[in-house]
Amino acid sequence: MFTEEITACLEQKEILLTRILDLTKRIEVRCQEPEVDLGHFLDQRAALMERVNKCNRLVDSRLEQMEPQERERCAAVMELRIPKAGCADETEQEAFSICTRILSLFEQAAAIDRSARESLRLQSEEAKQKLSELRTPKKQPELFSSDR
Repeated sequence: MFTEEITACLEQKEILLTRILDLTKRIEVRCQEPEVDLGHFLDQRAALMERVNKCNRLVDSRLEQMEPQERERCAAVMELRIPKAGCADETEQEAFSICTRILSLFEQAAAIDRSARESLRLQSEEAKQKLSELRTPKKQPELFSSDR
C-alpha cells in the first residue's frame, strides 16, 4: 500500500521539520536579544517549508494514482485517524510512526513560533510606548511665573 516513494517523502518531511524546529528554536532565542534580526533565519525556514510543501505535493500526486480504497487507507494512516494497532502491515506501522513524529515536530515548532511572535509583539509594544513617551513634550516649569 505505502510505496517506497511515499515513505521516503515522509522521512524527508520529518528531517525537514526537525530542521525547521531547530531554526524556530534559534529564532526564539534571537527574539530575546535587544536587537532582533531574523531575516536570515526566516529565509532559511521559508526555504525548508517550501521543501516540505514539495514533499506534500509529491505524496498527494502518488495518492492520486492509487485506487480510491487504497488512497483512503493511506490517508487515514498518515492523518493518524486509525490507531497504530490498526495498521495492516509493517509499512503502514512505519508510516504511522513517521507521521506521529511529524505531528509532534510540527506542534513543537508551532508552539515555539507562537512564543517568539508574542515576545516580538511585546518588545514592539514596549518600543512604541517608549517612542511615544519621547515624542510627548514634557511640560517645562515656567521661569518667569507670577505664582510666586
